[in-house]
Amino acid sequence: MGKKKFPYIATFVGAFVLLGLGILFVMTILLAGRQNLFEGRFQVKAIFGRVVGLRADSPVRLAGIEVGNVEAMEFNDQGKVVVTMSVQEKYHPQIRKDSSATIGSVGLLGDKTVEISVGSPATEVVPPGGILPSQDPIDITEVLDQVGPTVENANKILANIADFTDKLKPEVSSLAVALNYAKDILEKVNTGQGTVGALINDQALYQQALDVLENGKKLTGSLELTAQRIDKMAGQISKMAPSLQTTLQNFQESSARIKESSADLKAAMNQLPTVVKKVDKVLDNVEATSENIRKASSDFPELVDSSREAIDEANTVLKATQKHWLLRRYVDKDETAKVITMDKRDQPYNSEEAGPVNRTEPLTEKAKKPAR
Repeated sequence: MGKKKFPYIATFVGAFVLLGLGILFVMTILLAGRQNLFEGRFQVKAIFGRVVGLRADSPVRLAGIEVGNVEAMEFNDQGKVVVTMSVQEKYHPQIRKDSSATIGSVGLLGDKTVEISVGSPATEVVPPGGILPSQDPIDITEVLDQVGPTVENANKILANIADFTDKLKPEVSSLAVALNYAKDILEKVNTGQGTVGALINDQALYQQALDVLENGKKLTGSLELTAQRIDKMAGQISKMAPSLQTTLQNFQESSARIKESSADLKAAMNQLPTVVKKVDKVLDNVEATSENIRKASSDFPELVDSSREAIDEANTVLKATQKHWLLRRYVDKDETAKVITMDKRDQPYNSEEAGPVNRTEPLTEKAKKPAR
């Protein structure tokens, strides 16, 4: 038999295959380590109304750090999408019940991701399989639908601005002409031409203008002082107004009373002759009465004697009343008759009788009471 042409080819082929398998194994280990396939994981869920391009294996980020991926998406009974996420176990303490899940994107039009916010330390950790609060993402289509009318309005505004600018062109031309006139006037003023130029460039005129302004300032101050005084006087007058009104009312009332008194006085003057006649008549009556009294005075002695006898009888009755057991309680025991002495001057009509006359004063209130 002849010798083999390549005696070691099988060995080389076997070694090459083993090397390829080793490289494949190493790459698999590296990729698995990079994807954290050998680390512990837990599941957490979030419910969205729409997912706008989110798919399985989309990355899950916690505060911007990739911590897992989307495992599955399915609809629930309410027609919403339940997104199940697989997250590395070492990030479990940062995901709490107040954490929230939103759908974001890498870049403006990049792949979609699930963004989870870090919870507060005071809140409990979300249990495995727990549901996080979620916020629906903004749909770019809805945004464009809302932006469309805004763009149309902006176009209308720009068109109006363009029309307004066209209308302003003649005004701008007129303004340019006016500015040229103003420039010419300023040049003349600077060169001292005209009244304003002379006023500005002539120091004497300038000083006179200052004097006029100063006098005007003083006049304004005087006017202000006068106005203050007028305001003060107006305030005093307003304070005196009630007193003046009261005085006026009193004067009116006094005038009315004087008018009434004048009327009464006039009426009294009119009645004065009648009153004088009545007074004359009364005097005549008094004179006649005096004459009648003088004629009747001759009967007074008999009247005095009768009065004396009545007084004596009253004393006798009073003494008897004080001694009676039934009536004496109505009369004071210490009450005695008081004697009034009448001399001849008191008895001009009984000159024959001399000596004192006993006259009892009026009885007390108890003596006046009748026996019950």
